[in-house]
Amino acid sequence: MRAFSLDEYIGLPAGHPETYTEVVRRAFTTRVDIDPARVLGPNGNAPDLEIEASDFERAITDAGGIDVKSSASDRTATLASMNQVPPWGHGRG
Repeated sequence: MRAFSLDEYIGLPAGHPETYTEVVRRAFTTRVDIDPARVLGPNGNAPDLEIEASDFERAITDAGGIDVKSSASDRTATLASMNQVPPWGHGRG
């Protein structure tokens, strides 16, 4: 399994407890059977953020895209398949 953290703060130092990398480590990789090295996130301290964004997008594409997205807030989580259209189509209304 490979996972991607799709967000990161710009300018927080690596290892800061509020970076998304650290939040994902605490809330996800310490609780499921995945090597933290298999979780890739953008570098918010990259010298050129546009190049970092392009490289990160390419890594997602090279991995075959994203199949499932998880959004979490505190103790709740939402899972969404990124490759399937819901039975009601592209929208409810």
